[in-house]
Amino acid sequence: MNSASSKEQIITWLFQLSEYEKICMGYYRNYGAHIPVTKANQLLAKHDIRVINEINPIKDGLISYQMDLFPATAAQVYDEQPFPNKQEAFSILKHPRYHNCTVHKHSFFEFSFVVSGTCKHIIYTENESELALTANDLILIPPDVNHKLIVEDDSIVINIIVRASWMKDCILDCLPKSESFTDLLSKMVLNKEIPSIPLFHTKHCPDIRNMILDLIIEFCQTENYRNQLISLSFCRILIYVMMHAEADFSFHKTIAPMKDLIPSVITYINKNYATVQCKHIAENFGFSLTHINKNLKMELGMSLHNYLTYVKINKAKELLKQSSLMISEIAQLVGYADAANFIKSFKSLENTTPAQYRKTYGIKGSESP
Repeated sequence: MNSASSKEQIITWLFQLSEYEKICMGYYRNYGAHIPVTKANQLLAKHDIRVINEINPIKDGLISYQMDLFPATAAQVYDEQPFPNKQEAFSILKHPRYHNCTVHKHSFFEFSFVVSGTCKHIIYTENESELALTANDLILIPPDVNHKLIVEDDSIVINIIVRASWMKDCILDCLPKSESFTDLLSKMVLNKEIPSIPLFHTKHCPDIRNMILDLIIEFCQTENYRNQLISLSFCRILIYVMMHAEADFSFHKTIAPMKDLIPSVITYINKNYATVQCKHIAENFGFSLTHINKNLKMELGMSLHNYLTYVKINKAKELLKQSSLMISEIAQLVGYADAANFIKSFKSLENTTPAQYRKTYGIKGSESP
């Protein structure tokens, strides 16, 4: 079976309502509430609803198993249930629609990807926090975090389950060492820390969505070297996330101090200096502007506003030295609405004007304002 037809079948299956989902949908539409947990557990005993390799058109004889949902009276721990066997490092599940799962935690990493529509992730750390996800969002839930996922309508959400041991090998062997996402994963895997929970917005990179669908196809195969292919494919997805989505992400803060996020704040500013404002940076990382300023001053000796200006002016210096762009054009490229404010900021940092700087350091024949 070729890849195109397999992907078509994957998409078709994702959007088909299972028997369990039909019951949940009917209950939700009739009563305006999710089906009670006790009733859900009775139904789950009859319907294997979550495992994605139940897609019979791909291959016959695929592994299937029951993933129980536990009562909501206490957070439950999922360990081996999601994996087909002890040799598997990955599992891929479709979350049932019209379903409010119970609070739980697990010893593995969970990457939730929204194929279409919306969903909610409720994170329980110091306080209960709700994260709203839309199509093509990808969230990482690390081990030992109490949470639950809610899909209230026809939205499609895929959960990619990854063993912590595989994540450790991936960090050491595959991922770029200088990226803030790798640093965050290192804290989670190697140091057992959870400084934050990242939410990536990948809508501007359709390749990530296509690679996730291809990963599902590989997961449904039974050929030799299947596990190796899945590992390589998922590494590729993580690297693409770093390349294309790391500039468009947000953090849910946990109980870890703000100082653990400073490298990520710096990376975010370095990639988004031309379009981002200080208040947006604070909102993005879930801290007040005062709190970020305090911690940034401790680490770098300057406020968020001053660091953002510093990055803009350094980029402008590069353009003044290496290009013949007009100064008004450079001002816009580094995030200033008008040249006057740009010149004022430049002079306050460099004790000279952009034109004088270009005359001293720029290429011959460059434009002056």
